Amino acid sequence: MKRRRYIIIATLIVTLLGIAAFLSYNYMYAPHRDIAKEKAIAVLSATALQEKFANSTSGNGNWTNEVIEVHGWISNVEQETTIIVDNRVLVDLTPQEQHLARTLSPGTKISIKGRCVGYDDLLEIVKIDQAVLLNP
Repeated sequence: MKRRRYIIIATLIVTLLGIAAFLSYNYMYAPHRDIAKEKAIAVLSATALQEKFANSTSGNGNWTNEVIEVHGWISNVEQETTIIVDNRVLVDLTPQEQHLARTLSPGTKISIKGRCVGYDDLLEIVKIDQAVLLNP
């Protein structure tokens, strides 16, 4: 009788540990986000985006880690990986899009979609990464 109880308890413990291991593995190794396929929660100009963050009383607002679409004029292209839009938004391109940055020059109108990282209070600039060009 005692042996049967020990077998049931051991089976239950092994099953619970297996379920916990499975859930932990799926949580830690979740698939990566595909920003290019996600729908943007907002479409606005670089100036409007920067003003929204600068005037926000809660710091970074509600758009941190959200996909947004931004349009404006290129102020600078740095090292073919980073674009500055209207001197207000710093955009890091995906590796797949970096070859297109060579064809861009300051003064060109651009639209991008990417993940909003947050707002830098010191530089007063919004940071976006994993960006894709919508009108190369």
